[in-house]
Amino acid sequence: MRIRVIFATAILLAGLGLWAENALTVFVSVPPQVEAARRIGGPAVQVEVLVPPGLSPESYQLNIRTYTALRAAKALFLIGMPLEQPLRERIAARQPGLLLVDTREGMTFRDMDGQKCGGADHPHAAGADPHVWLDVENMIVHARHLQRTFTALQPEQAEKYRQRAESYIQELQALQQELQTSLAPYAGRQVLVVHPAFGYFLSRYGLLQLAVEQDGKEPGVRQLQELLQTARSINAKAIFTQPQVSAQTAGSLARHLGLEVAELDPLPQEYCAGMRAIASQLQRYLSP
Repeated sequence: MRIRVIFATAILLAGLGLWAENALTVFVSVPPQVEAARRIGGPAVQVEVLVPPGLSPESYQLNIRTYTALRAAKALFLIGMPLEQPLRERIAARQPGLLLVDTREGMTFRDMDGQKCGGADHPHAAGADPHVWLDVENMIVHARHLQRTFTALQPEQAEKYRQRAESYIQELQALQQELQTSLAPYAGRQVLVVHPAFGYFLSRYGLLQLAVEQDGKEPGVRQLQELLQTARSINAKAIFTQPQVSAQTAGSLARHLGLEVAELDPLPQEYCAGMRAIASQLQRYLSP
């Protein structure tokens, strides 16, 4: 009996070793990409994220642990964050075998003033809005990039990747319709936010983003007066902040403007649930 147990364990460990050898380790840039990568990749793909949840990708700096972990990766799915450009250069010099996939190819872009950017323009250009993942349509494009890349790296798994991608894309399409329906009554309303991160989400459903920060700077006395008048004219109930922005800043602004502070998270790791949470919070404060 002991021999049989040892033999069975040896077979199991060998199988696990084979799986580990064939498994793909991939990196994504920000938490909202994680759900799609895990759902489409399935058990054969290990997904890591460059920017840990709760931190801002606009100011985060990679550390030596991340660079070390990247050595085991087969692909890195980029989405246009500032930390990606120096990382590209480092990888080109030290790890040319790592596949870099720009998932923005094929997405629809907007600039910070709400205008669409057409053609081959990318949101890292001056004045462009980098928060592309907050448009569900863009994340459908993102899912296709994942499917194609996983298939190229593991062609023997192509049908499984296709099935999982189609299932997840159908979920995103249903989410898009759900959000459209729930937010349709508020089309044309202005939403007061501290940091201009929600333009893609709001514009997709006919809402307008009114950001307190301009070029990363807090408002002066004159701007506060203008914001106060605007908040009154649009009957605002809340100013929306996010977990990655100082709560003290939002609290101070709210006191000046006589508003509540409400939170929207533009970087949820559970993407679909996170988009629903944003919609629910907006409905709560936009309803009469």
